[in-house]
Amino acid sequence: MRTLVVFSLMLTVGFFLPVDQCDAQPSGWSVIYQHQISNVATYLYDLSFSGSDTGTVVGWSGTIFRTTDGGLHWRSQWSNTGTTLKAVDFISSKLGVAVADAMVRTTDGGENWTPIEIGDLWLESVDLNDDGTGIAVGRMGTILKTDDFGISWSQRSSGTMMILKKIIFLNNLTGLIVGYDGTILRTTNGGDNWTTIPSGTSSNLMSVCFADSMHGVAVGYDATILRTVDGGLTWFKQTSSANSNLVLFDIALRDSLIGIAVGTSGTILRTSDGGNTWTNQQIDSTTFLHGVACIAPEIWAIVGQRTNLRSTDNGLTWASQEFVSETDWTAVAITGNGNEIVVGRYRFAFYTRDGWGSRHRCFGFGRASSNLSDLAFGDSLHGAVIGTDGTIWNSTDNGTDWLEQRHATGIPLNSIAFCDSRNGTVVGDLGSILRTKDGGATWSDQSSGTFTKLTGVATIDTLTAIAVGDSGTVLITSDGGMNWVSKASGTTVTLRSVSFSDGLNGLAVGDRGTVIKTSDGGHNWTLLNLWTSCALFDISYIDSNTATAVGDSGIIIRSTDGGMSWSLQSNPEIVPSNLSYSRLNSVSFADPDHGTIVGDNDVILRTTTGGVTWIEEPKSTPTLFHLAQNYPNPVTTSTTIPFTIKKPEHVTLSVYNMLGREVAVLVGEEREMGFHSIPFDASGLASGMYFYVLRTGSAVQTRKMLVVNQNIGF
Repeated sequence: MRTLVVFSLMLTVGFFLPVDQCDAQPSGWSVIYQHQISNVATYLYDLSFSGSDTGTVVGWSGTIFRTTDGGLHWRSQWSNTGTTLKAVDFISSKLGVAVADAMVRTTDGGENWTPIEIGDLWLESVDLNDDGTGIAVGRMGTILKTDDFGISWSQRSSGTMMILKKIIFLNNLTGLIVGYDGTILRTTNGGDNWTTIPSGTSSNLMSVCFADSMHGVAVGYDATILRTVDGGLTWFKQTSSANSNLVLFDIALRDSLIGIAVGTSGTILRTSDGGNTWTNQQIDSTTFLHGVACIAPEIWAIVGQRTNLRSTDNGLTWASQEFVSETDWTAVAITGNGNEIVVGRYRFAFYTRDGWGSRHRCFGFGRASSNLSDLAFGDSLHGAVIGTDGTIWNSTDNGTDWLEQRHATGIPLNSIAFCDSRNGTVVGDLGSILRTKDGGATWSDQSSGTFTKLTGVATIDTLTAIAVGDSGTVLITSDGGMNWVSKASGTTVTLRSVSFSDGLNGLAVGDRGTVIKTSDGGHNWTLLNLWTSCALFDISYIDSNTATAVGDSGIIIRSTDGGMSWSLQSNPEIVPSNLSYSRLNSVSFADPDHGTIVGDNDVILRTTTGGVTWIEEPKSTPTLFHLAQNYPNPVTTSTTIPFTIKKPEHVTLSVYNMLGREVAVLVGEEREMGFHSIPFDASGLASGMYFYVLRTGSAVQTRKMLVVNQNIGF
């Protein structure tokens, strides 16, 4: 039995009503970007496991995913490169290298990836040894060797100009390479010298794997399968039932008997008798499978084109696994002319010129050794970004280019604000305060008179600024930062953010739902009664009446009377049910209607109506089965229902009343993959709550809509 759950609409609360809404979700907001990749919407090429639990996958456009539970769950990592990665190898849970037309290296399990200079080479494979040596191979017969765990690399002669596709070491001295035109090379001195081994084939060889020092298999074009039982000195062909037009991209062996090869047309070839017979377990015939690994005695993983498969029965059956790419966004700024910039974890950011319809440009602020904590613009051109390592970057061209102006000091910077194009203030840990008078080109330290962590700052004019922080700290300067004076806040909890609508009226928010208000420019503050236990992390006070605050558990509250009372904007179905988020970190409004919110787990929300009604913009790449909220909602006469499907299939979209009776069928046919927008005429429906349900052969999703028909009552 399917249960339809009715959620509350909007609750307006005064400060004497004890309401705890830490489970609330935002209503009236668009999910502009929440990048969950289900069954993967990109090409993944290779995977490497350093144990039964810890593994890494690489692919197009610098894609890196990592698992720490044997492939059950995957999370994205910032690769520090936008180029395709074709291969990856880890020799421990911490140390790994990924390659293609770039090389990146990590020593902390992928938390940070450092680019390694390789010139104009294109590499196809890499294998590291535990003695610090390693080999990378690629096009034009390229062989690179490292003796220092991948820090530096030098070329070795291969004796061929063929594309070399795969390198594998049997021990620290003995290794084999396979490549185009049946190329097989073998070394017995750690890769310094290579000998050509006859393969008996002219087909391009794509991969090779060994079960032990003697038993190995190589695969490639024309469904070629070669086998060796003497450590790669001699090779003989094996036959399979696979179509000879297939390309086998990769092979993995559990032992000398059990192996799996993958390739074009969704091919999965499995042997349990050392390759004497191979069974084809073909999946989707349009899919390319690029990588396979045996990660435990019974557990296997396969990656490829929009594919991530896992088996727990030695490859007899396969289940699709979900990759989730999520960045914790920490701050958003509206820079003017519809341009907005978001910054977040791993020094990752993106910039848009089209009002969040799509990502315009993604970029990183150097090596991802820290996070970006905040950004602010003084006008449409001049702005600055700060980091948790004390670094500051500034831009003079609306965020297109950024220049590092202050190197890392190790003291985290937490908040930044500008009052005009030249004058800005930054606050951070240990009472740090910095000030610029030239648009962020240079910064000078100021004395705050405290070592308390400062978490928020607002600038009123060139002389006046207010900072807030731990233990209810409020500081004010009226002389451009020459002196900072402590003011009573009426609370001892951490204050996270402060915002002023004009020179007199300001609001600050903090832990345990704390809200304080000033009407005299920050000299005196009134504690407004606590009405929620949720921490509030940011506030945007857009005019003397209108303010929006966001915080933990996805809470969004809005005031239209200068903070004296607040409306909770909630909708538990704002995001896909399988990827909820825990906190919203930043909010920015261009005017009372147009605002953007960012948070953890890659959440970006947008409203064009102050959070009263909301729409969901289509994703540029359909990666989810997702039924969006109808808009407008509530509905008076007509509305639009958007949905996204990830593959062509039969779709049914129906509307039901509160009694469960079907009142309309809007779609009942085959639909192409991607985004669809369905109009619905609700003029004949009585006022009340309705549910619309999207069904395909593999999934069902339900949402609610409120009909307010002036001609037909409740």
